[in-house]
Amino acid sequence: MKSLHRQQGKAELAAQDFDAIIERYPASDITPDAYFMKGMSLKEAGKKADAIATFRSLITKYPRKD
Repeated sequence: MKSLHRQQGKAELAAQDFDAIIERYPASDITPDAYFMKGMSLKEAGKKADAIATFRSLITKYPRKD
């Protein structure tokens, strides 16, 4: 999953792009990837606390299944 903003080095805008995907397609197969990429974008933007919160949401909503 890519974001034009992320490719341009605009991590905060990329996080917003991924957040829009999460909001528009909450039941989609791509939603877990959007959470991950949002977290990575926030991390790259220096928003460590927000990134951690996003990764926690990902783990809570999509726990690993063995």
